[in-house]
Amino acid sequence: MLCRALWPLLVLCVGALAAPTPSTSAATFHVAPAHPRASDANPGTERLPWGTIERAQTAVRHLTARGLDEDVIVKLHGGVYRLQKPLSFGPDDGGDAEHSVTYLATGSDTVISGGKAVATWRPTDGPVWVASLPEARGSDWRPALLVVDGVPAVRARRPNADAAEPMVGIAESRLDAPAGVLRLTFPDGFVTPCDRSGDMELVTQGNWAINRMRVRALDPDSGTVTVMMPADDPAKLPWHWPDKGRWCFLENALEFLDQPGEWYLDRQAGKLYYWPRPGQDMRRAVGYLSWLPRLLNVTGTDDHPVRNLHFRGLRFAHADWPLPPGGYHGVQACYYATDAATSWWTVEAALRFECAEGCSLTEGAVVYSSGCGLKLDRRCYDNVVEGNEFADIGGNGLMVGAEDKEQEAPRRNRIANNVVTRCGTRFYGAVGIWVGFASHTQVAHNLVYDLPYSGISCGWVWAPQLSECRENVLEYNHIHHVMQKLCDGGGIYTLGWQPGTVIRGNVIHDVYRSPYAQGAPNNGMFIDEGSKEFLFEGNVIYAVEAEPVRHNQNSADWHTWRNNHFGLRAYVPGKIGLALSCPASFLEVPHRPELEPAELTIEAWINVPTFDIGGDHRRWIVNKNDDEWVDGHYALCTSRDRAGAYLNIGGGQDNTIAAFSPPGVLTAGRWHHLAMTYDGQTLRTFADGRQVAEAVAGRPRRPGSLPLAIGRRQDAYNSFFGLIDEVRIFGRALSPAEIAAHYRAGSADPPTPTDADSLRGQVAHFGFEDASESIEVITRAMQQAGPQEPYRSRFAARHAAALRPPQSGG
Repeated sequence: MLCRALWPLLVLCVGALAAPTPSTSAATFHVAPAHPRASDANPGTERLPWGTIERAQTAVRHLTARGLDEDVIVKLHGGVYRLQKPLSFGPDDGGDAEHSVTYLATGSDTVISGGKAVATWRPTDGPVWVASLPEARGSDWRPALLVVDGVPAVRARRPNADAAEPMVGIAESRLDAPAGVLRLTFPDGFVTPCDRSGDMELVTQGNWAINRMRVRALDPDSGTVTVMMPADDPAKLPWHWPDKGRWCFLENALEFLDQPGEWYLDRQAGKLYYWPRPGQDMRRAVGYLSWLPRLLNVTGTDDHPVRNLHFRGLRFAHADWPLPPGGYHGVQACYYATDAATSWWTVEAALRFECAEGCSLTEGAVVYSSGCGLKLDRRCYDNVVEGNEFADIGGNGLMVGAEDKEQEAPRRNRIANNVVTRCGTRFYGAVGIWVGFASHTQVAHNLVYDLPYSGISCGWVWAPQLSECRENVLEYNHIHHVMQKLCDGGGIYTLGWQPGTVIRGNVIHDVYRSPYAQGAPNNGMFIDEGSKEFLFEGNVIYAVEAEPVRHNQNSADWHTWRNNHFGLRAYVPGKIGLALSCPASFLEVPHRPELEPAELTIEAWINVPTFDIGGDHRRWIVNKNDDEWVDGHYALCTSRDRAGAYLNIGGGQDNTIAAFSPPGVLTAGRWHHLAMTYDGQTLRTFADGRQVAEAVAGRPRRPGSLPLAIGRRQDAYNSFFGLIDEVRIFGRALSPAEIAAHYRAGSADPPTPTDADSLRGQVAHFGFEDASESIEVITRAMQQAGPQEPYRSRFAARHAAALRPPQSGG
């Protein structure tokens, strides 16, 4: 067996062979459909190019049939190549061990499109414009994606995606098993009459996946939506059943089209409606509706794989994946169930490779796909996917994996220096890069960001048992702003026993939690069921709302850990010096007796940039001992623009004492001084030096023994959103005059030192000033993580902000 220490070097060598630089002496053909003299009857020269890629394939096959004595290059000149069927490449289209076949874009504007172009729009009486689509009239075509002038539009929905409350909760869920329908009741006013309810979809959000179901009927009088369900029992679809309390929205009705950027296709009338974004000139606007499910097939056979075939610089766009008749009932990572827990399918990819060896996709893009992006499937060996952009994709960005059979699993593939962003736009449980049953995969130097669920997922067995997922390397990836809609995942997610797998040098940050997430925490890394025999080395995790690393049905001692830096905090300029930035960071302080005084004061400066939306609006600034129903809990809080405090004496909800101000006490984007005091009898809340609320307890508090948390509730239920600075805890109740003096001292410009006598009894002070060591660690890690040159420079214009770390440290 090859020494594992040499494995990354071997992968690099394979990559170099799989993505050749075209030879200057190669046989060269030209395709240019936009050329005025383009014709498939031409000789395929630059002066007289062909008009279609298929004509070039025919010429290449003539050469490969005779046996190649030089490389072959097909130059695809700029323009949109509109496909009527997928491009399909088989064993006769590729090269051999010595000579390659490369389809090469001559510029950045070579687009392989599976969409229907829409260029003629006319105005209506209002702000909406309309285009006629005769091919849609009476058809079963239900496109999920419209792109206008290079910007994805929003399928008309209720509530709007950018509304203050973008989802609504299910009030009641009732399954009619014999009829195979589920009746969901919603709050008053949500369900209204719609002419085309049969085209409508209901999206319900689960813990780590969603359901997307076709609507059968609406009843506005009862506020009920009826959807088809393939299961007659929730136990047959145990994942994310649309039950009471789940968050939802309705999509795809003309009645929902109520703001710029939204669209709707009326299939019965063959009309496309679109409300332009500000500044769009609809007389010149060009739109593309997703249509073709697959854009590229590279398919060999077990005995005759496709070899040495390369695609360089091509942009693949506008693929569609039709919603199944029974809907989409998410399992995980774009796998979905049909009528029973054992029947799993996967959302298809726009580009699929099967039985391909030594092939590559480089320096191009896969964008605007309503399904997944690319999949390396069974018997894919030694292929390279490098330097590409995967963006605005409905499902997973990239997938590597096949059945758990030794002869089927992909091996020795390299996924490197790509940007993967805005995936999971249609199926929120999608991941950026998914590695299932595959071995010796190198996932390196990718930038993965802006995703609804996990960044990179590796493994596909929910138990500590061996599979063909082993000896993979996830290294030097930059992963951030993931887990933005769902929960129970992380920047990196793993499953199963994977001997020889290495997770090295990755930088993960800004992993938060949506107010609509329901379930387990979001983490920097979630090491899930059965994960075993990994090497974790040199990884950096900071600005994560929950624990940096979480284990479920495995333990840390099943793995090897070397020189990792977990839980670094994010600091930014504060009221005085630096401040703690939340929810990017939090601080947990171990229990000590002086943090449990009979009388107490907590004070802090806070700045909330915007008030949060949806779900529970309460945010804990400083607190101790679990939650507000636990004996000994005390806390300084906010609830949107209200200041508040909690105290629990005796345990349980009935012994919870709360003192919250009226609305309007806090202003977004301003520094406020908040404080709470308890003198043994009364709980008081202060904002900017004045008392704003009080509640009488009438009995002494009882101490607890759990840690103190700053920036989130101590049990990790939720986190504060904003900046926290100058936290002080006292073993006495400060007087109103002392609190007012502290406010005046801090609000002076520049702030003045607080009177020493008024600091009497202080048991803890957190100023958040020591950031140098963590800043050095993060800076050093960021120099290695993410795309390397020359790819980094190529991506800089489109992804500059995402390539830079925020100001961090601590």
